[in-house]
Amino acid sequence: MNMVRFTRLAGWCGILAPVVTFSTTFASIALSPWFSWQDNGLSALGVGPNPTPFNAGLFSGGLLDVIFAIGLMRWRGTRSNGAKLAGMLLIAGTGGLALVGVFPDNAGRIHDIVSALYFLATALACGLWGVEWLRQGDRTGGMLSVAAGAATLLALTVVPHKRVAIAVPEILAATLLSSWSFSLGVKMLLEPEQS
Repeated sequence: MNMVRFTRLAGWCGILAPVVTFSTTFASIALSPWFSWQDNGLSALGVGPNPTPFNAGLFSGGLLDVIFAIGLMRWRGTRSNGAKLAGMLLIAGTGGLALVGVFPDNAGRIHDIVSALYFLATALACGLWGVEWLRQGDRTGGMLSVAAGAATLLALTVVPHKRVAIAVPEILAATLLSSWSFSLGVKMLLEPEQS
């Protein structure tokens, strides 16, 4: 597959991944009247009476995101050590999302590890890509990427409160990360020859 075709495929994956993960997450919530934003984490949906939509959605969305991450690396290049690190973190983070679907909440410690990998590695990747793009003169893309990474980390550390379960910061963080991949996916479709 040539570079332009792969970039477009990866762009579609960046667009579809959030659609898949959010639609299956909210379908799981609709199928789970016991779920509470005040009492549960989103991962509780993966071990409830109807776990398949949630787990399958995260696994599928994570795989789409991994293809997006590989395409992003090829599209924007990895000439510097910072870009290489950003790319590796993004692949690790998006792979972590897929693994959350494989190792649900009742899998024990490995679930916590892959969940943290998704949120932290992906947020750091956003920030590092942003720094790289600022160095390359892409002020808008750089600032938005740094902001997405920083806001994700803030959502995970500042939003948790005694009266709010972890599901609230999780959905905020996932929304920020998904908006980033969605917008880059669109750009990859429109400008596939950029590198």
